[in-house]
Amino acid sequence: MLRSPIFGESYAQNFVEWQEVEWLDVETDYIEPLSFGDEESSAKTEPMVENTDRPAAFTYDLRVYPNPSSGGTITFTWDPQEFIQASEFHLSINDMAGRRLMDQKVKVLNLGMENLDVSFLVPGTYILQLSTDDGFHQSETLIIQ
Repeated sequence: MLRSPIFGESYAQNFVEWQEVEWLDVETDYIEPLSFGDEESSAKTEPMVENTDRPAAFTYDLRVYPNPSSGGTITFTWDPQEFIQASEFHLSINDMAGRRLMDQKVKVLNLGMENLDVSFLVPGTYILQLSTDDGFHQSETLIIQ
């Protein structure tokens, strides 16, 4: 059972002297009372719901092949349904030190596929990143042999 301390009103008024300390059971949202002297209290809380436009595990279903690659051309695909409102996205390749080696805009078409020339990359590990102006992005590791 996970528990988290919640300090009562006395704590907010006086940091040195705690008169009321409660523990919140984060699995059931019930605040369990702890008594000090004659004082005792408890409360029931409601869980907080955070509304977002996209799920936390949002992905573009980005795929890169062949991977590992021997250089030349790679193909990357994405789910075009994820880009219904976007007209383009940014594609970048970074090395493992974070240096941006390539950055280009890709027009979103219903095909969901683009070929990319990576012949300029030396053998190593790279990060291929797809991002939109909305702030969503997904990364894939690209290995050049």
